[in-house]
Amino acid sequence: VYVEGSLRTRKWQDKSGQDRYTTEIVGNEMQMLDSRGSGQQQGGQFAGGAQAGGKPQPQKSEAATTGGDDWDEDIPF
Repeated sequence: VYVEGSLRTRKWQDKSGQDRYTTEIVGNEMQMLDSRGSGQQQGGQFAGGAQAGGKPQPQKSEAATTGGDDWDEDIPF
C-alpha cells in the first residue's frame, strides 16, 4: 500500500480550559501495490520513498539487482 498525504495538528480547549492538541493524518492518495509473487518481481530491491514533497519515482530496470531471492516471506511485525 502506498499512501500520500499530510499531517495536520489542531489546538483546542477541553471543558476545563486545558489546551489540547490533536494530530490527524490526512490521506490524499492511496494506491494498492502488487504483491511480490505477482507481476514483475523487484528482486528484493527497495525503490525508496518520496523526496521532499515529490512522488516516488518508478523503478527503471531490474537488470542491476543482485541477491534478492533470499528475502523471508513473513512480515517481521
